[in-house]
Amino acid sequence: MTGLVLRAATYRRSGYPFGGVSASPLAGAVSDLARLLAQDAREAMTATGVAPDHVFVTSTIMSPRVTEPGPEQHAVTRALAEATGCTPLLINAYECTGWGYILRHVTHLGITGPIMILIQDCDVHNFTFWRRNDAWGNSGFGITTLIIDVGAGAAADVSVDAVPKAGALRNFRKALGVFTAAKPAQVVSTPFFPEATRKGFRATSHLPNECADRHGEYGHSFGSDPWIGLIEACAGARPATAIVGSLALNGYHAIAHITLSPNAVIELHNSAAADKTSPQTAI
Repeated sequence: MTGLVLRAATYRRSGYPFGGVSASPLAGAVSDLARLLAQDAREAMTATGVAPDHVFVTSTIMSPRVTEPGPEQHAVTRALAEATGCTPLLINAYECTGWGYILRHVTHLGITGPIMILIQDCDVHNFTFWRRNDAWGNSGFGITTLIIDVGAGAAADVSVDAVPKAGALRNFRKALGVFTAAKPAQVVSTPFFPEATRKGFRATSHLPNECADRHGEYGHSFGSDPWIGLIEACAGARPATAIVGSLALNGYHAIAHITLSPNAVIELHNSAAADKTSPQTAI
């Protein structure tokens, strides 16, 4: 067993544009975001019977209006605090790899016990920039909710690093190869890339038990990609162990070796707000 035991992994698609109609579009979108985060946190806690000791929210595209002090931040932190009993820490750094740096932070501090990580990539501003990009193709939007039991020695099951942007893809693949050789797992779940990038990424080395790339179905869903891949892998015979990895555009990468609890809650949700014109389709 690894030092990281997954108790819950759920993903909720939100689509584009995000947010309800109100006199203030930003206020309406932030209100919707706060409600969804609290709802997903509450549902994961109810399904697992686990109350986290710490709650973190990480994002590639989280608005500064949410991360900086003000009414928008208060709406999100209050909703999550009421749902979980913990005041959340909001982290808008490390792009897609924020979840890995949270695990590194927790393990380096010697924190043990259950934590909750919400990977939130819903754009409350609905900027067209985030809808697609030449670097990652079409985007996917949503919220991943994780409950992870952190045990003693878990630091050995997390690897984070940063390299120059020009060599990031190649170095990430190399790091995955080294990590998986040392810590074999039944599933290896990596980011979703458009075809041209995917071919280059996967051609450099073979990773045993690597999940299919689901970019055509979900787009690039930022830090949620490897967790979506793991959730889908659990549709068949549920793996006992998995390696998940994320890469950030600016060269950060994060890799973790996890054990799945036998009764882990693994779910994929489709929101009614999903964008019908996106490449995403219901499962």
